[in-house]
Amino acid sequence: MPQRPNSTRHPGHRQVLATLVALTVLVVPGCSKESDDDTGTAPAVTTEAEAPLEADPAPVYDEDRIRELIAQVPPAADWESIANHIVDINAMASMGPGIPLEAELSPTVDPENAAITIDAYSKAMGMWSFFDVVEVPIVWSIMSEVDYDWWYQRVSDIETPRPALDVWNPETNLMGHCYPDAYSYCGYGNPTESGVMFQYLIIGSKYEGAPNRNTVHHEAAHYYQSAIPGHLEAERILPCWFIEGQASFIGNSIAATYNAGAPLSRFQRPLPGDASWTIEDWEALLADLTYDETAKSECRQTEINYTLGAAIFEYLYGHYSMLDIHKLYLESIRTMDWNAATTTAVGLSADELNAELARYVHALLQGT
Repeated sequence: MPQRPNSTRHPGHRQVLATLVALTVLVVPGCSKESDDDTGTAPAVTTEAEAPLEADPAPVYDEDRIRELIAQVPPAADWESIANHIVDINAMASMGPGIPLEAELSPTVDPENAAITIDAYSKAMGMWSFFDVVEVPIVWSIMSEVDYDWWYQRVSDIETPRPALDVWNPETNLMGHCYPDAYSYCGYGNPTESGVMFQYLIIGSKYEGAPNRNTVHHEAAHYYQSAIPGHLEAERILPCWFIEGQASFIGNSIAATYNAGAPLSRFQRPLPGDASWTIEDWEALLADLTYDETAKSECRQTEINYTLGAAIFEYLYGHYSMLDIHKLYLESIRTMDWNAATTTAVGLSADELNAELARYVHALLQGT
C-alpha cells in the first residue's frame, strides 16, 4: 500500500470528522440509512420531487443493449445525465427475470406488501445481474413496527454465535438509522465473515404506496457488493467512502429525490467542508479517508461515507462506465491493494484519483 502523503491537514478536517451530526451508527457495517419514516432528523433540504427521472420511452428488455450501456460512459458528466444513464439501464434491466429472493415474514407484517417489496428488490437486482451476480447470499427478515420481540428472537436464532441484539433499542425505539412506527419503510444489514448478510426490513402497518425506491436500490447495491466473493476482506483496504457511497449514489439517482432550488440536496445531507476549503484541503482529507484508520472510523461514525461517498461516485460514474467501476471493485478484491486497483481499472494511481476527486468536490462547493 502506498504511504499517505505528508500533506498539511486543514485544521477543520478532524473537527468535521469528529463533530458532524450523525443519526446513530449501527454496530455492523453495510446498513441502509434511507427510509420513508420520520427518523427524528430532518433532511438538509426539503425535497420537492419524489418521482424517478424519466427513462427512455417504452424500454424493452434487451440484454445486448444493457451490456452496451453499462460499458458506456454517460454522454455528459453532469448529475442529470449520469442519473438518467443509470435510470435507463435499470428501467431496461428491471423488465427481465431479476434475481429470485426469499424472506421470512413476521406474523404481523402485511404479506401482500411484503410480496410487493420482495418483487421490487428482485427487479432491482436485474441491473446487477450484469455484474457477475447470479444469487444474493442473504437471510432476509421482513417485519412490522411492533415486532421487536419477534426480531429479537429471530436474531438470536440465526445470527449465532454473535447475534447483534443491540441494533434495535427498545428504550429509544431506534433501529439502526430509523425510529420504527406505523409509517416506516427502513432496514439494515449485518454482513458476516462467511459472506452471508442478515438483512432486516420494517414495513409499517400503515405504510402505503410502492416500496421506497431509494431504500430498495440502496440495498440492492449492497446485495451486489456482498455477492462478490472476498468483499469483506476488501473493505479493509477500500477508502471509507466506497461501500456506502456507491449504494447512496445509486439509490439517490434512481429515486431522484432532488430539490432544483438546492442542487446539492441530491446528496441528502450537507457535504463536509465548505467553500473556503482549497483543493489541497480536500486532497488531504481524501488521503486520510484512504490511508488513515482513525479517519476511516470517524468517517463512518459521522456518515461522511454516505454524503461525500455519493459525491465521489457521481464523479466516478460521470467519467467511467459502470463496468469500469465494477472492474475497480473486482481489482480491489483481487489485489487487496487500492493503488493497484485504481491504476489497473481507471488508469490513475490512488493519489492521482484523489487529486481528481478533490477538484470535483471543491467545484461542487464553489457552485461551479
